[in-house]
Amino acid sequence: MKKILAISAVAILAICLAIVGNIPSGATTVDSNGNSTISVYGSGIIEAEPDEAKVCLGVETQSENVTDALEENSAKMAAVIEAMEALGIPKTSIETTYFRIRSVRDYETDDDKIVGYKVKIENINYSITSINSIDCSGFSGIR
Repeated sequence: MKKILAISAVAILAICLAIVGNIPSGATTVDSNGNSTISVYGSGIIEAEPDEAKVCLGVETQSENVTDALEENSAKMAAVIEAMEALGIPKTSIETTYFRIRSVRDYETDDDKIVGYKVKIENINYSITSINSIDCSGFSGIR
């Protein structure tokens, strides 16, 4: 009886090893042409103290006249850039990445009449490396 139990255990173990041996591990595969490939999967976590912050600012204005909206927006943006320069940020480090002029329509009327224009300059990007001096109080729309 012990001999049959031992032979059964060895047979079951052999079957299990055969099954496990045929399961692809994901590390090496062979395609239909017989070429071998290696696939590697992994993940990692890096923890560090932040040492840089990216500041993104924008100005949006609206007026009935597109020229007025553009001039008002340009004046406001010039004031923002001047304030940034006053903080010691060099003008060469300030980059404008988005500019848009669009019409504003009154969808309450049947003819969708244009009632004004919006000018938007967004994402004046600047990276700050001394983030301990950042004061975000009084700002809205920070992202």
